[in-house]
Amino acid sequence: MNYVSRNEATENKKYVYCLNCNSNNPVASMMNTKKLFNDQKKRIAFHGTQSFKPGEVDVDTAHEIGIQLINELFGNRYEVVLATLVLCQDLRQLKYL
Repeated sequence: MNYVSRNEATENKKYVYCLNCNSNNPVASMMNTKKLFNDQKKRIAFHGTQSFKPGEVDVDTAHEIGIQLINELFGNRYEVVLATLVLCQDLRQLKYL
């Protein structure tokens, strides 16, 4: 998560959104939740991707679409980090839950 949410890929984290987890340290937040529920599995998170064709939407619109999507899909049930990457020719969003 640190790699995809790095400053140069997300315009200094402008395009990073955290749902139900601490935006300063989402990994620690997710690990604390695992401890709270005594989750001993090795998997920390699942990874999903959403892409847009070049010129299909601007970065702000892509980010808003991603925020709406994770809110509708996951609501208050999961911790999710959304990173909209601005370094790609096609806009990409990575979601970790």
